[in-house]
Amino acid sequence: MDLGKRHNEERGNNPVRLELQLRLEENFRICLEPIHMILLQAGALLFLSRYAEAKLTDDATLLGLGHPAVTVLVTALEHNGWMTKRRMVRSTRA
Repeated sequence: MDLGKRHNEERGNNPVRLELQLRLEENFRICLEPIHMILLQAGALLFLSRYAEAKLTDDATLLGLGHPAVTVLVTALEHNGWMTKRRMVRSTRA
């Protein structure tokens, strides 16, 4: 057996799995198009809905983006009415 082929199969990167992933991604894009949302925005919204207490740095790490890019992403989601940012309430105790 070819070592390269074996390595790819062990990692799960075989052509069938890649084709399935590409088809799923295209199906997601088709579903998101009518609501004017891109896949990255949907992923961020899903993450933030599941982890409401997450910070932008957590989202940036998960999405593999820098903090400024996630700030722009979250601002766009807020602007389009998909989410509302919660402001931190500061303690008044001394």
